[in-house]
Amino acid sequence: MSQSATTSSYLILFLLCSIQPQYSVATKGNAYHSHLFPSYGKDNIISKTQFSSILSTALDDEVTWQHALHQNEERRLKKLRQRKNDRGASELDHEYVENHSLFTENEAWEGIFNHGWSHSKKFSNSKFPSRNLRPDTNGTSTTSHAVTDSKDRRDIRLHPFLLCSQFPGLSGYQRLQRIIIALDADISKTQTTMNTDDQSCFVILTTPDAIEDAYRYEKDLLTNVSFGPLVDILKIASRTPYAILGGEWATTSGGAPAVNKLRSSFNDNDDSITTEETVWRRSIMVDFVPGGVDLDGVQRILDDVRAMADASSNTDSATSKLRSIHTAVTPTRDAFSLTSTTSFDRSSNLRMFRSRHNIWSQALTNGFEKSHGCNVMFDHIEMTSRGEEVVNEKTMVSGVELILTAPKTGDYDGSALNTNCALSLVMGLSVHPLVGNVEVGQHLELSSVAVKGKSNPQWITQSAVVDHRPFFDKGLDGSGQIVAVADGGLDTDNCYFRDSKNSPFGGWDKSRRKIAYYDDSFADQLERPKGHGTYVSGIIVGRKSSNGVDNEVGFADGTAPGSKITFFDMEIGYNGIADPGVSRLFSSFYNSGDGAFISNASWGRGYNGLYSSFCRDYDGALRSTYSDVLLVVSAGNTGVEGIAGTIQNPADCKSPMAVGSSLSYGDDIRSHEKGIEYLADYSSRGPTADGRIKPDIVAPGHFIVAPNADPSTEGECDGSSSPNIRRSIDVGSGVRYVSGTSMASPVVTGSAAILRQYFEEGYCTSGRCCGSKGCGESFTPSGTLMKAVLMNGAQPLIGGIQRVPDGNILNDQPLKEYDGNQGMGRINLVNSVPLEGENDIQLMTINDKFIDDGDKDEFRIKIDSSNGCNEELRVTLAWYDPPGAVGCLKCLVNDMDLMVEEVGGDSDVFYPNGLSQYDTSNTVERIRMQVSDGQEFRVIVHSRNFAFNRQQYSLAITGCLAEVDELTPDLAEAMKSSPDCSGDELFTFKINTADTAHHLRWSLIGSTPNNGIETIASGPGPELGYVYEANETYYHSYCLTEGTKYRFQVKNSAGSGIGSGSYSLSYGGDTIFDSDSDSSGDFGDVKTHRFQVSNSVVKILGKNRSINVDDEIV
Repeated sequence: MSQSATTSSYLILFLLCSIQPQYSVATKGNAYHSHLFPSYGKDNIISKTQFSSILSTALDDEVTWQHALHQNEERRLKKLRQRKNDRGASELDHEYVENHSLFTENEAWEGIFNHGWSHSKKFSNSKFPSRNLRPDTNGTSTTSHAVTDSKDRRDIRLHPFLLCSQFPGLSGYQRLQRIIIALDADISKTQTTMNTDDQSCFVILTTPDAIEDAYRYEKDLLTNVSFGPLVDILKIASRTPYAILGGEWATTSGGAPAVNKLRSSFNDNDDSITTEETVWRRSIMVDFVPGGVDLDGVQRILDDVRAMADASSNTDSATSKLRSIHTAVTPTRDAFSLTSTTSFDRSSNLRMFRSRHNIWSQALTNGFEKSHGCNVMFDHIEMTSRGEEVVNEKTMVSGVELILTAPKTGDYDGSALNTNCALSLVMGLSVHPLVGNVEVGQHLELSSVAVKGKSNPQWITQSAVVDHRPFFDKGLDGSGQIVAVADGGLDTDNCYFRDSKNSPFGGWDKSRRKIAYYDDSFADQLERPKGHGTYVSGIIVGRKSSNGVDNEVGFADGTAPGSKITFFDMEIGYNGIADPGVSRLFSSFYNSGDGAFISNASWGRGYNGLYSSFCRDYDGALRSTYSDVLLVVSAGNTGVEGIAGTIQNPADCKSPMAVGSSLSYGDDIRSHEKGIEYLADYSSRGPTADGRIKPDIVAPGHFIVAPNADPSTEGECDGSSSPNIRRSIDVGSGVRYVSGTSMASPVVTGSAAILRQYFEEGYCTSGRCCGSKGCGESFTPSGTLMKAVLMNGAQPLIGGIQRVPDGNILNDQPLKEYDGNQGMGRINLVNSVPLEGENDIQLMTINDKFIDDGDKDEFRIKIDSSNGCNEELRVTLAWYDPPGAVGCLKCLVNDMDLMVEEVGGDSDVFYPNGLSQYDTSNTVERIRMQVSDGQEFRVIVHSRNFAFNRQQYSLAITGCLAEVDELTPDLAEAMKSSPDCSGDELFTFKINTADTAHHLRWSLIGSTPNNGIETIASGPGPELGYVYEANETYYHSYCLTEGTKYRFQVKNSAGSGIGSGSYSLSYGGDTIFDSDSDSSGDFGDVKTHRFQVSNSVVKILGKNRSINVDDEIV
């Protein structure tokens, strides 16, 4: 049998032979040994079904294999039973038939629980005194661990446990608080794995003793809470064994590692691009437990794993030295649940299966336990830290990427080329209590296709009107903006980047024409011919200059030709791009807040739509440290088959904006291609594994003319003729036609640079945009506001999906708004923001506003189409959510909800993203709706279910907006019962508060038929539970009755007037009083207005006469 066939057999037969528990069932439904089972809380163990709905792990792979083999195994057992009394049947066969049964996955789960509980129990009882969590916690065990100082031993006591609360009526944050109090745990050492209305799950660092004590003494707090140890195989990401053993990990040719292609090769006629690596390189992604590990601790973890190899015949000096330090280390075989001989059955039948067919056991036998001990692999490991954060003057990392390389000659069997060593390493890491997750690091892949074509996406993204570039006409071309690109290299002397100034390699210099900074600290200064990084950079910032001084109009000018670039080189030589880690990448372009705030990544890793540690890094960085950054990412080019879940990381992470590829127009398309309303079939498709909409938006990416890298030529530039896809002409060596989502992403990045320039050049007042330069004030938009505005204006494609290059329309794959093909649609700037002389829309923005768990923010909108405005109402909410757990199947952590409710009329309620209910999956929610003149709406942002108490969000509202005003919670509550009367009978009080707003009081009193009086409304005040905020605008509206006399009074409870505040009264749209135009002087302490409604007209009974509050109306 071949090695590949043997490997396949191991994979297929694994579960039946390796995860069957050793115990015999004492009572139905409870097969735990008492010494392995918690004394308290045993009725609250998390089930296998429940766990599988939370995280996708390697255990799911094993269960899938078990189900596939179930029928075959039954047939085999039947044959063995028939042989039971036959002559020659072995004693072993008899024993097998008598004792063997097909164990259910729940029984296997119980065995894994037993192992995890006893393993964590063993190491939590160190010889260092444990915290006095409860009166009977003694912590007297003398068991030590493979560490060398007391601090690490204390840390090693804490193991990751999964706890899930289904306590009804609480948010995730409230459920977490109850668990933290019960366990006396550190909330900073928690991670949310799921947060829905029905269930919230968390990884928490704690001890078995703490859990038992909590269920004993604090059981009320743990009502409806289930738990389980996060043990080894539950830390290994789904499909990890496949990724290592499936044949692509390492191939050999003549005993040496063969070159592996990292990207596909795309050919068109005589032109092709192929990217290969010349150095064998693979990686393992390691996430640490919540709270992270310091840099020194990372190496200690690797030392622990190396010592756990436990090869009895291994005399390597390094391993021997480690064992002299790590005296009590547990061998990997015993520590890993599916190979352990201490907690699983030792009977001969299961031992037979374990030795013959268990892939994990085979990996150890031919990996860690070989005489070589995989020492060559350990000697060649390089580490890239991930998620760095300084805590108490110590650098903590949330994870590392272990880069595995191989020697050019020598002991390949002891290197990472040996898949058994690689899988042994995964197993060793997974059993370590400071490791939270392990998975194979997928290759970084570029998202480009080399083809002949041409596109000019500028007018498509600005207006979608042929050759109309209204933002360029207003001087909005990205000037003053620096964008970041990380890629394989940049040809700096191409005429689209050329600069007569000094070299860009020496550090930051924003006075350079194009390249403010070229960071070569990770790689080098080389760009390959037809290099990807040159294409991408040029599509954003490219502007032609033959002499490096004077700007000219070029065929390959970018979408933001006024902007500049900071470039991070990710490739050494021609070895393929490598990942520098999020911290290093972001800190380079951010430059301590004086660099770029928009970054493009036209590359990624394929994880089949699953949330990876790669996503945790990017989502964590954008939320915690770089909230003012917008990260734009290509979706990938694997959509040809129309299969969902092909978006690559980090495009399918929660916070980056993923871009798919649409087609172009006119001379920019082939004769059979349909144009800008169509999607290229290669554009990768969503949704993600947890159901989120991806891509977010699309942009032209097919047939883009871009600067071309020609390292052998200086100053390469345009040819003599304008590019045309349908004719073979001289376009010059300095430009080239390219396609792919790698090209669509920089188109959006350039558009984002224009939008950021718009905000910084004062096109908006506070919260509203007025549409002309200098009409407002400059402000700095957050990353979420940029995302909200761009996605709010996106226009759904109305064509279809077209196969390129043959041109067939894929009628079986229809396009729909909010689907996994186009998301919100194609970017359109003129739909996104007001621009004087170009559109009639108004834009209201909320920029990174805080909201607490359970709160609501509400905004009042009135539609005014009297000036001819005929725009739909659009509302988009965006936020950077906390990172999810690796493999999460419900990745949203802080669930915010957006809805729009009509005031009066039919009181219709509108939900986001095409749904008829709340969206519980996405971090961007959009509502589009047709409206009529005079309609009023409430926009509601509700923090319905948070796992973390606070969250920042941004909001964009566009349409024919007469008024947009934020309401306090109590005023918003009053709006719910808004007056049900015609506009002609509506009385409105508008107040613009001053600094002393909290002293403001008002009341509206009306007469009754029997000459009495009644209070119609009053506010605000402590007795009502709220006060006004300073320098805000508020509205109150009430229906008035014909013939009734009214008194409206406004006063300051502090006795000092209402200062510089102002207010107005109106009835049926007619002004009764406006303090801004009143000439009666200071407001004084009290202002009173008396009036009567007669024949639908207000009659003033007394003008601003100060009276006592007890005065009668007449």
